[in-house]
Amino acid sequence: YVPFLITHADRFLESQVAAQKIRAQLLQGCAGPLLLTVARLEPEKNLELSLRSFAEALKRFPGAVFAIVGDGGCRRGLDTLAQEIGEGRVRFLGRVANVDIPAFYQAADLTLLSSTRESAARILFESLLAGTPVLTTNTAGADDVIQNEQTGKVVAVGDDAAFAKALL
Repeated sequence: YVPFLITHADRFLESQVAAQKIRAQLLQGCAGPLLLTVARLEPEKNLELSLRSFAEALKRFPGAVFAIVGDGGCRRGLDTLAQEIGEGRVRFLGRVANVDIPAFYQAADLTLLSSTRESAARILFESLLAGTPVLTTNTAGADDVIQNEQTGKVVAVGDDAAFAKALL
């Protein structure tokens, strides 16, 4: 694990005017919370875990919405799983311009990262800079970035039950 420079970190620190509009558009009248992930939709991102955990969270938080920023080879399978969870509760947003990403983090209540491996999880730094806590698996120094129970939660890779429980 080698930390890296986040260019334009000031954009994540500044209050994004668009954040409230994005939040309202994504929640579409639902009470929330609004969960977010920003990732390539590829196998190592293990988004199935995030989706299954979200399905459990819906039982306790029926107004929850899960927004997924990104695209990739797993999109079709993830879309099928999302439809099984509940119509319209998972929002696939595709690619979003880098300049707009800070507003999405600020719109969210929690960022999820369920990867099985990472080389350097930029999403952790970006989310925290924007003021949004993170639930993550313990990959690539996540426990060096996230102060467990303060800026988010870190669970062991492969412990799906712990990830789902931490989301609740």
